[in-house]
Amino acid sequence: MGPYLSAFFALSSALLVDRSFPVYRRTRSVAILLILWPVVGLIYESLLLLVGQRLGASPRLEALNALRYWLNAAFMPFWLLAAADLLYRAGIGGRAARRAGLLAALALIGLGALQTLRAQWQPVEIFGTLHYRDFSGALPLALPITALLLTAAGAALWRKLRWPGLFAAALFLLVASVLPVNTVGPFPQWAAQLTVAVALLRAEPRVARVDTASVPADVAARLSAYRREE
Repeated sequence: MGPYLSAFFALSSALLVDRSFPVYRRTRSVAILLILWPVVGLIYESLLLLVGQRLGASPRLEALNALRYWLNAAFMPFWLLAAADLLYRAGIGGRAARRAGLLAALALIGLGALQTLRAQWQPVEIFGTLHYRDFSGALPLALPITALLLTAAGAALWRKLRWPGLFAAALFLLVASVLPVNTVGPFPQWAAQLTVAVALLRAEPRVARVDTASVPADVAARLSAYRREE
């Protein structure tokens, strides 16, 4: 079952990136790029589990799995930057929202990097897949903290926009992040990560409407015309 689920998540993630990138080209929204980078990391992670059995337990597979952890440490906090940008543009928190998002992202990148440096890799087989996991005993705190902060951002957007999508998706990620991966595999976390990515992308046009409404009418009209031309 594991290889089939890995293939499903790799295909779903690639499709999400493929459908979303034209939106970025049209809007030039930096938030969309920040949202998509963790999805790119998920593509790599799912493909790695798909081919793990073929590579076998080896230093090569161990190095590839270590890279998976580095990508997670580097990319996952990008969602906090995207959420902070959405809050700022929705008129929530002002510039302090962006500063807080940047500080939180940098702190979580540092935490993830530190835990990856101290990792003790051991091969693990689950649901027909083979990969390496960290058995150092360190608690994987970066993802639950990210989910918790996204839940708070989702609650703020829910109150402002009357749209609970990000809050519900982040809450799903928070629950999935504390499930025992050695028992249930990474698949609940992957499903939750894709859900959060979709929710952030769905929040983007809602915030854009608020952002456009906050500028003078003539400027908003020129901006809308420019976007249509693009």
